[in-house]
Amino acid sequence: MTLTNKQNYSVLMSVYFKEKPEHLKMSVQSMLNQTIKPNEIIIVCDGPLTKELDDTLETLSKENSCIHLIRLPENGGLGNALRIGLDACSNEFVLRMDSDDYSIPTRAERQLVELENCDIVGGNIIEFVDELDNTIGMRVVPTEQKDIVKFSKKRSPFSHPSVAFRKSAVQNCGGYLDMLYVEDYYLWIRMIQSGARCKNIDECLVYMRSGIDMRKRRAGKIFNHSLRQLRKYMLKTKYINWLQYCVYTTEGTILCHLPVKLKEKVFKVFLRKKVNKESK
Repeated sequence: MTLTNKQNYSVLMSVYFKEKPEHLKMSVQSMLNQTIKPNEIIIVCDGPLTKELDDTLETLSKENSCIHLIRLPENGGLGNALRIGLDACSNEFVLRMDSDDYSIPTRAERQLVELENCDIVGGNIIEFVDELDNTIGMRVVPTEQKDIVKFSKKRSPFSHPSVAFRKSAVQNCGGYLDMLYVEDYYLWIRMIQSGARCKNIDECLVYMRSGIDMRKRRAGKIFNHSLRQLRKYMLKTKYINWLQYCVYTTEGTILCHLPVKLKEKVFKVFLRKKVNKESK
């Protein structure tokens, strides 16, 4: 299929009060600068925001008629915000975007082609700290269906900020559901179980803001509890067996309770690849 600038798709984002206005602006601008531009950007404001964030959003929406704001009266979590936002998307093709990341200009063009024959398409991400050129590693994910399914039994097979999907495929398996910190992983498993056609592009599509603050969010009792919930669901539905449940749950518990700086080193050495010039 040859795409044109008339190809319609939605961008789905959520923002909450802790975000920085300059990060949000960079994120939105990276989607407005796509080689195939979105005709709709849905931004869900998950609870009251700071004045600076409100001002940034009002300016962006006034300057770009494709931006539509949904304001929720209180913070209900990412799963709830994305569920509401997805309902508001008017297009079948939807690209997820986080409010502090950066998409390369050809991201939409690459993913829209693949969505003609897939239900969900992701890609590799490069993690950075503070500035785009301060990269610390790249998360590489499997590309083909059988490898994605195998990988998903142990770790999330898609990097959430990089995914594009068919709205109907997400909603047909229940959509985004609440499972703190692992809402996306939970969704991918249910999509695979429902027969979704999956693919990852072996290219970096998104630069994801990372560092110690992000590792802190993915640590401790709450995060570990959510991971255990997900593993129990996978075991109950026979997506994994008892041995896999025990091994992966133990590994996850150990990783969750490592000191943050040590966890940063584990990710860098074992779970990420070094970024080279060809990857950027």
